Amino acid sequence: MELNLRKARKLEKKIERFISDLKSRIDRSKSIRVNADLQSETIPILLQARTDFNLAIDNIQALIKVKYSIRGMIADANFASGINALIVGKVSLENQISILNSVSQRIPILDLKVLEDEIGITKAQAANGSRFVQSSIDANFLMELDEKEYKQKQLALAKEIEAKEDRLLELNFATKIKLNNKLISLLQVNSLL
Repeated sequence: MELNLRKARKLEKKIERFISDLKSRIDRSKSIRVNADLQSETIPILLQARTDFNLAIDNIQALIKVKYSIRGMIADANFASGINALIVGKVSLENQISILNSVSQRIPILDLKVLEDEIGITKAQAANGSRFVQSSIDANFLMELDEKEYKQKQLALAKEIEAKEDRLLELNFATKIKLNNKLISLLQVNSLL
């Protein structure tokens, strides 16, 4: 049986939930009615409970092996199909665009007239002998061209991210893992397939 990666991940999660449910339902003790008639039946009841308990544990351990077997197949398929590299590239692009987003939202644009006025005021204060003359001023150095360039870079990165996401989606549907008959049988016995 072949499953694409999306279905394989869903199956893995389903197995995980099923294991959790089974673990929560395991009985570690057996309730026995105490009366004179059942005294001879106590030992067989306890032995059956112990057998049921051990079978439940064995089943859970087998399902854990299946879950990690599927997880391993998914990891191998991710590597072989290039999904891992695409994810790394996508995260890199997202970090690059994040920097541009944070910078471009608060770019102070150079206004030469304002800068000249600030310099003129500072020089006039110094010439008048003012004690509160600024020794420096904050001068914006970015221009509208810089802002436009950042916006263009953001758009280009966003397009690259979208292309990688589309490719990831394609690969998740196209890339398949193959479950062997033993895994399929165990999953069917537990009504997971």
